[in-house]
Amino acid sequence: MDPWRCPRPTLSCLPPAAGTFGAAYLSLLQGPSITALAEDITVAGQQVSDLGLWTGMKKVHKVAAEESGIGRSLYVLTLPPYSAGLLTIPISNSSALEIFAC
Repeated sequence: MDPWRCPRPTLSCLPPAAGTFGAAYLSLLQGPSITALAEDITVAGQQVSDLGLWTGMKKVHKVAAEESGIGRSLYVLTLPPYSAGLLTIPISNSSALEIFAC
């Protein structure tokens, strides 16, 4: 097996906060390979320009909450190879819980 080739992991995220929540939003950090240079990497579909500004169309993925069976929301993610993700779970109008997955 090629050590630089990673499988598509499926992750189950059970937020530490008690309660049930609605949909969450996944921002992917992606590159074409494990050895990609900074200019080839995107965060939520965007890149950082030489001036330090975000460029490109922002793209986040909506992730539906599932019932965990213990009265808490469960989020199941399948990440593409060479990626990581930031799952943002809104818990009120003014705050959110964020979980980093790779």
